[in-house]
Amino acid sequence: MDKTSKLHFKDQKLKDVAKVLSKRYPGTTLIISPETEERIITATFLGESLLSETQMICKVLQLRYTQTEQTITVHE
Repeated sequence: MDKTSKLHFKDQKLKDVAKVLSKRYPGTTLIISPETEERIITATFLGESLLSETQMICKVLQLRYTQTEQTITVHE
């Protein structure tokens, strides 16, 4: 998947968005905690980085994230 292309999601579950973003950035996995995976988001991602896109998700949905070497986990 081309990291420079835009991705647009309209009224998508967070768990589905995470699957697409994880494929876009191989080497790092985006994990969505069970209590947040059904949250709905509408967003356009410009291909900056998985971390910056995760930060945007967390800001919009008022969530938090933790990061290790190969995973980013989104949680309440």
